[in-house]
Amino acid sequence: MRSLWKEPLPACIDVTQQEPAAEKTIQVYLGQLDDPSRQRQLPLLYDFEHCRNLMIVGEAGSGKTTLVQSILYSLCKNYSSAEVQFYVLDYSSRMLKMFDSMPHCGAVLTEENEDSLNDFFDLLNEIVATRKKQFSEWETDSFETAHAVHQLPLILVLIDGLAGLGTSKSGEAHIYK
Repeated sequence: MRSLWKEPLPACIDVTQQEPAAEKTIQVYLGQLDDPSRQRQLPLLYDFEHCRNLMIVGEAGSGKTTLVQSILYSLCKNYSSAEVQFYVLDYSSRMLKMFDSMPHCGAVLTEENEDSLNDFFDLLNEIVATRKKQFSEWETDSFETAHAVHQLPLILVLIDGLAGLGTSKSGEAHIYK
């Protein structure tokens, strides 16, 4: 006899076993979505190309940093550094330092890099200014439109421990800009 319910979602999902999205957009697998009313289970994907911002919140020990590690791992595994580049401000567990040597990673900054924060935000401002100029020349107004026609990497800035960033003088100044 057929069960009324699908098997429960697994307690642990191995991101190394997930295939990249078939679409041209830059997506990462976040987990499984359970829809018991329709008796189906679907992959939960996050589309970085079309969704502007992602904030992961939770109490200490809830898995925020582990999720960020999984996201970065998936991006590095499934996309080249010509497609995705990221910068990390790790003001929490310093568990994201492991990505510093990846070709996708521009930098991983921690509390010890207080003197580099201003340079980092200057670099971000330069990247934004360059993109604005490119978009104007290409007569486009969005990353999605530009990326469909031109080789242009998606640039992500990840902040792990926003509160920690705000405790430094340089960090606080940039948070409120």
